Amino acid sequence: MKIKRYISYWKSVITLKRQQKLYQKQALLSAVAFPVTKTKAVFADKADDAGFLPHHYFFQDLYVAQRIYQNNPAKHIDIGSRIDGFVAHVAAFRKIEIYDIRPMKKAIPNVQFTQCDLMKRLRHT
Repeated sequence: MKIKRYISYWKSVITLKRQQKLYQKQALLSAVAFPVTKTKAVFADKADDAGFLPHHYFFQDLYVAQRIYQNNPAKHIDIGSRIDGFVAHVAAFRKIEIYDIRPMKKAIPNVQFTQCDLMKRLRHT
């Protein structure tokens, strides 16, 4: 098994070197500078899928975000959705208000975040 990994590794290195030479030739012909200052070769994921979709919520989030885009409501308020899923899809094209019991420590463009427990507020009104 080690010999297969060894051969695969060296094939990947050779491919990388070819691609680097091709890039350098193309860069010389380009009117736009695109300097590469540092590279890191990662060969382990070469045959993997381009992305990992761990659950069906990805497709649900994408579908609803597309509907929001099409319908263009004046405002969209979300309660408790994942920031790295649905909220990211919507924030890519419009402002979105988020209410969640969980904290969010970083500001995100187009996301207005409020941490609160909506159940407590409902009990006190």
